[in-house]
Amino acid sequence: MSHYFAEPTGPERRRTVDVRFWDTDWTFTTASGVFSHDGLDLGTGVLLRTHTPAPGARRLLDLGCGFGPIAVGLAVAGPAVTVDAVDVNERALALTRDNADAHGVGGRVWALLPADADPD
Repeated sequence: MSHYFAEPTGPERRRTVDVRFWDTDWTFTTASGVFSHDGLDLGTGVLLRTHTPAPGARRLLDLGCGFGPIAVGLAVAGPAVTVDAVDVNERALALTRDNADAHGVGGRVWALLPADADPD
């Protein structure tokens, strides 16, 4: 088993997970070789239960985006929001892109390697 900080070397086994946050039911695609591939990890679950995006937010960062639940949720919640979703794991970035597209916010979620993110 590879560590999610390293590029996965094993086969990609995709599956869907159902989660609930911000009074909404969500379905995300996840896969082996990414952080918390079985669903929301405890820390992310607490964050999403206790915080919502600030009204009027325009540009947000999801650092260590994994399969993208925070990035996608932020973009769906804020129609004017663009989210930089950054991760070192290419498989996670592909999943984030797929999940953003599936939730209709692919044009506002930018899945990026750290070196490709705008430092500003």
